[in-house]
Parts: sequence; C-alpha cells; structure tokens
Amino acid sequence: MSHLYSAPSTPSPINEIGGDTDSAENLNSDTGDSGASDDQPDERTGLRVEITHQGCQLDPSHAYWLRAELLRLAGLLGIDTGSINVAVVGDQRMAALHEQYKNVPGTTDVLTFDLRDNPVDAIEADIAVCWDEAVRQVEARPHDAPYEALLYTLHGLLHLLGYDDHDPAAAAAMHRKEDEVLTAAGFGAVYSGGRNNHQRGGRL
Repeated sequence: MSHLYSAPSTPSPINEIGGDTDSAENLNSDTGDSGASDDQPDERTGLRVEITHQGCQLDPSHAYWLRAELLRLAGLLGIDTGSINVAVVGDQRMAALHEQYKNVPGTTDVLTFDLRDNPVDAIEADIAVCWDEAVRQVEARPHDAPYEALLYTLHGLLHLLGYDDHDPAAAAAMHRKEDEVLTAAGFGAVYSGGRNNHQRGGRL
C-alpha cells in the first residue's frame, strides 16, 4: 500500500485530503549505504533527482536506469523543476518507516513524503521504495524488479500531483493516468492490460 505524508507546515489542501502532519526524516540516516546516482539537476529541465539505497542489494546500473526513467516520466507529467529523493530500501527500513508514520507494523511498497509548504510550489519530496517488495512482486509478473520499483515511484509522483486512490473510482483514475504515462514513455499499459493487479492504498 502506498501513502502520502505532508510536512508540518503544509497548509490545508494536502491535509484536508488526508495527509499526515508528520514530515519525513532523512531517509538516508543510519544506513551506512552509499548514494547510487548523481543528484545534480537535470540539464534539460532543472529537476534534481537523487537515488540512494539502504539495506538492499541494488545494482548501480539499476539505480542509474531508475533515475533516467524517473526523469523521463516526470517530464511527461510536466514536472520540470524541484527536488526528488528516492530511497530504495529493504524490508527492515521500510517497516520502520511504515510503523513510524502510519503506526502499522510490517513493510509496504512505497511511501511518499511531500516536503512542500504549499502544494503549488515546485516539487520537493522524498519517496521510499521497497526493493525487497519489488523482488517479491515480480515473481508473478512479466517484468523485472527495477521496472516494478519504477512503477512504485510513478505512483508516488502522481500522489504529489494530487491523485488519490482511496476509493475504487479514484484508484481507477490513478491507474489510467499511470497507463497513459507509461504508454507515452514507450513501456505500454500495465494496469488496464492486467499485467499488474497489485492494489495499492491511497493517501492517509
């Protein structure tokens, strides 16, 4: 299940939808693992994307691919400025974040932290993606773990743009948008074609 968290000073638009009033702690704290990609702004857009990993076996080539594809998907969504930190984590770290911010034990696939004071400002966010969950999920899917992690990250981006999936109609609209972006990027539809029937939660 995916969740969106807003910073303490975020005004009513996010909070009224249901965002928590907790801000994200530094997702890279106390991990000992290194960053996996360049965090300089993209020369074409000015969007800064950093991929780090903690407590999981993420090949550097996968990290670079994830960053490049995330920049492409963000561009298709009109996100061309701001800062996104994607922390690819293992079950242990994700379970700790899940319990800290949701008070729910156990791991999950993706947690999105909106760090903006105002939702109309440039994107500033942390997205935690569980690599162990991606590895498990692809056992029954026709794609690999890096692509599954990209799906989680895209889901987080859409939450940051105001999409929600608390009810079936909203979830269907969110999946349609995901398919639209994935098709435009050359990947093809995932949800409408039944390739990925894993139901994720919505905003808190």
